[in-house]
Amino acid sequence: MDSSTTRKYGGTGLGLAICQRLCALIGGEIRAESNVGRGTAIIFSIETVAAPATPAGAPYQLPTALRSGLVLVVEPHPVTQRRLHTFFASRGATCLAAVDGESAVAIAAKSGMPLALVVADRLANETEIFRGLLDRTDAPRLFLLPFGQNLPGQAPGGKPAASIAKPVKTAALTQTLSALFSSAPAATPATPAAAAGLFAESYPLRVLLAEDNMVNQKVALRFLERLGYRADAVANGLEAVAAVEQRTYELVLMDLQMPEMDGLEATRQIRQRIAKEKQPRIVALTANALVGDRELCLSAGMDDYITKPMKLNELENSIRRLFPKEPKQIELIG
Repeated sequence: MDSSTTRKYGGTGLGLAICQRLCALIGGEIRAESNVGRGTAIIFSIETVAAPATPAGAPYQLPTALRSGLVLVVEPHPVTQRRLHTFFASRGATCLAAVDGESAVAIAAKSGMPLALVVADRLANETEIFRGLLDRTDAPRLFLLPFGQNLPGQAPGGKPAASIAKPVKTAALTQTLSALFSSAPAATPATPAAAAGLFAESYPLRVLLAEDNMVNQKVALRFLERLGYRADAVANGLEAVAAVEQRTYELVLMDLQMPEMDGLEATRQIRQRIAKEKQPRIVALTANALVGDRELCLSAGMDDYITKPMKLNELENSIRRLFPKEPKQIELIG
């Protein structure tokens, strides 16, 4: 066990449970062999078949519009910049690259060519001079964003725009370009950002996350962001109780095993110390999936139960269960 853990009760075996399920799903098995003083070996066996060799497909052809104008790449990272430049230039486009918005404006002016596409890192769009360039052109723009973030399908003013996550993958880039330059774009499903706005508008909640593991905390916060929530986060049960006493929350996601005070005791404290009209709904987050665990959580005063690793659809379903189908509008303050 990692000696750096901050948990009161150490590891839960979640990783082994996941590995066991994965092995079973593909017809394999996993076992542990342990020797005192020497350590533990985790051994698994699975059956696989060699993937058939497939001939290389035809090289991707850029949309015609990209061969009659300038592709302007604004990207500070030299490796990503060089990769994007090579991608467009090797396919017949005139491509120029800049490290920031101001340089991009100067390069575009000097080229004398009409803009066919602007590919820009998200931060470049935050400079006033570069925003001015975007306002003056109808060229589509492709924004490069950190993984997990999205932009709506159109930029301000109705100008076509798309986004792609870093690190940029060729398959995702070609697919996005094809959609962006489609002459008859088909209806596309709502982006996660758009869907998030709809969900959060239907269920406007103040959310508190109590989770001591920083990786799990980041994952849960990202899921909440995708649903449209900007949640507060604490790292143990004592902090969770204090947070609920200081501010009204409609929903608390409560990890069970935390230092200082575990999730069960924190829930009991909240139920005892908070006025009835200010009581939040509390959802347990736990790697335990044993018979009786759900009942243990409910008996402590929790309202629902989600097993780890958390899944976005399970979080959505839990919120739908705990709150009315047509929830009342809650005035959010600060």
